[in-house]
Amino acid sequence: MTSIIYTNAVEVLRVVSVLSGNLRCYLVPFGAMPSLRRRNGRRAACEACRRRKLACDHNQPTCQRCQKHSLECIYLSQSNSTRCATSEETQQSLVGPGVPFLEVHVASAENHGVEDRSTPLIESSNEYLGPTSFTSVFVEHGDCFELEDANKTSGIRRDLAPDPQVDTPLVQLGARILSHIPEERNCSMLFSSHINPNDGWVRLAGHHSSDRMWNAFRPALRRRSEEDMLGTAAILTRNSKTPLQNKQDPQGWLASFTGAQMRWETLGILYTYWACGAISSSSESQAVAEYCQAHSSVTNAKQLMTHFKRCASLCIDLCKQLGSVNLLFVYLLYKHNILEGILSGDKSFSHWTQHGELVAVTTSLGLHRELATEAETVSLPFELKRRLYAAVFNIDKVISTFTGRPPLLSLAYSSTRLPLDLSDDALLSSDLPSAAVQLDTRGWNQDNQIYSTTILRSRTSFARIRHEVLEVLESSMDNLAEGAVDKAINLKQRSHDTYMQLPSVIQFSNSELGNTNVPGYVLYAQILTRLEFLLNLFLLERLLKRHNIVTGQDLVEVSHEMLDLTLIFWRKKDRFVGLYADFEWLTMSYAIPASGILCLELLRQATHPQSYQIRLPRSPIIQNLSLLVVCLDWIETEASCKSMVCSIRRILTRSLDRILDSCPPGVEQLQSVAPFLDDELPQYPHLELLNTFDWVDWDGGKRYDKRQFIVDIPTKLVKVDIKRMDWARSEGLGQRLYDDREVRGSFILSRDFDLYE
Repeated sequence: MTSIIYTNAVEVLRVVSVLSGNLRCYLVPFGAMPSLRRRNGRRAACEACRRRKLACDHNQPTCQRCQKHSLECIYLSQSNSTRCATSEETQQSLVGPGVPFLEVHVASAENHGVEDRSTPLIESSNEYLGPTSFTSVFVEHGDCFELEDANKTSGIRRDLAPDPQVDTPLVQLGARILSHIPEERNCSMLFSSHINPNDGWVRLAGHHSSDRMWNAFRPALRRRSEEDMLGTAAILTRNSKTPLQNKQDPQGWLASFTGAQMRWETLGILYTYWACGAISSSSESQAVAEYCQAHSSVTNAKQLMTHFKRCASLCIDLCKQLGSVNLLFVYLLYKHNILEGILSGDKSFSHWTQHGELVAVTTSLGLHRELATEAETVSLPFELKRRLYAAVFNIDKVISTFTGRPPLLSLAYSSTRLPLDLSDDALLSSDLPSAAVQLDTRGWNQDNQIYSTTILRSRTSFARIRHEVLEVLESSMDNLAEGAVDKAINLKQRSHDTYMQLPSVIQFSNSELGNTNVPGYVLYAQILTRLEFLLNLFLLERLLKRHNIVTGQDLVEVSHEMLDLTLIFWRKKDRFVGLYADFEWLTMSYAIPASGILCLELLRQATHPQSYQIRLPRSPIIQNLSLLVVCLDWIETEASCKSMVCSIRRILTRSLDRILDSCPPGVEQLQSVAPFLDDELPQYPHLELLNTFDWVDWDGGKRYDKRQFIVDIPTKLVKVDIKRMDWARSEGLGQRLYDDREVRGSFILSRDFDLYE
């Protein structure tokens, strides 16, 4: 009997025995793996602990230290070349907790295992080499060297001889991935369940991909026999080995990666759409319930999302092994990383490293570069490239702002233009140039419509300014850099000008709130665009206030508007059906930073009312802060970050208690308050936590399923029946909580904001 360790995209197959020339493989649970030992007989530490020279508890598959810090826990064999454990995502692979192991047969003509490969089986031909690369001299003088046109050679089909030793394990894995595709009806339901105004690609193409997949493989996907799955997986593997060509014709482009030409990156993208649909659905919905019934390891919508995300992750592994690196692959990485942020948190190590991989692949394909001669080119390949790069560039600035880490994409190296404001239908039409002519001189549509590209163009415009804002902030953290004030003022003006130049249809207006005919996604787009604009101002005003350049009046006004706009998503919740998954992110990224500033100013006003000069609308701010406390109770986070959210909620609650208990007019009371708080709040470092971006819990929260919760409001605890609460009618906590049949209760709000039940 021969025993070896085998790692490919699955990373968990162990070849247990070699009998009669056939490899017999088992998917062994990690707990059954023997512990590795060093030459001295001691148990081997994982790579993360070994490199940091820290004690390792040797737990498999993940030691406690790696689990605590969200690190990939890897144990290497004595040959230092083989993985024996992987991240949590691949630990369970595609089998449920109730399945002890999965037996698979791998045909082979050789009596030996497959080598572990750290490089792709096939190198991608779409790589980008810049002006300083080692080939730049030859490229610049291509006529002298008689070089072949790269555009002509990149699309040549790679007719590689089939290698069973290489292809068979990949096809075997592909068959397992295919077996987890939802039923045809549920595919459509999951796809339509998620309303995504921020789609950075062509959502219509995703819809066509799903339909054409079923048209091409319906018999096999309905039977789902082992033979059918292996045959279909072999087709997708063969297609993925072929470079994806840049088709000018929309139908030709769709046909190149859908239907009979379907690829692993196509299926991975579909899994990300289904995952988003799962998290946007309730566990009682038909699509989720039927899938859970057919798969015992999945019991609710959140688990189904995680399950589909694992499938997408394995599609990524297959694409890497097959060298299938193209625009579809970039979009797959983009969507998968968004799911990673929802599950692990936007500040998690796994989310950050996957974002780094996304940026690396983006630049390796040259999506960041566009020649000046190509600026006016209107074609399907160029628009797809521009859409995708705008999405990646925007998310790079969003994550950088969230975490306070440097952005990975530099504006100085980005020459790709903004995508044209075209609908998906226009982009995939047969007469794209005619559709482009209908746009205004700046590239916006004149149909008074909001498309996904309308939001993308707006957010990316502010992201470009945000990049410069982050540079100014980084250079002036301790002391103002030379010219920083002028730069900040200039960036404020540019932000104002950019917002005013946006189409009126995407500019927010309070009058839209009362108009029930305005679709929720339109209101969402308007609020989000306004918040992106305000966040730029917020960062710049904080910088100027920190160095006493301004009084802080503008900072208070910007913060108040940010908080008020974000709370619209909670007050008008029934207007945003299908977008609930974004509420946690919106609250933590916009409302919480603003609330920190407002709390600080209220405390300063309460401490020194006679010398306080800033105009502060006390009552509306306190009402909004109290509603924010309620909203934070809805955000149920992962165990590793729950304490942070609870800490923020407690800080806000204690601050509101102190604000409401203080009585400004009396001098004696002022003196009694003074020990608690002075101008700079030195005795309350927790409040400084509210005045930074560092504390923000960017970890994704779970959807709140409970019917009741306790609203922790200053001075009172009120038990609220969520089932009876109508957030659409509640403009504040002082309004009644309504039911369709009867009034369940009411709150009476006094001028001093003492809350009574």
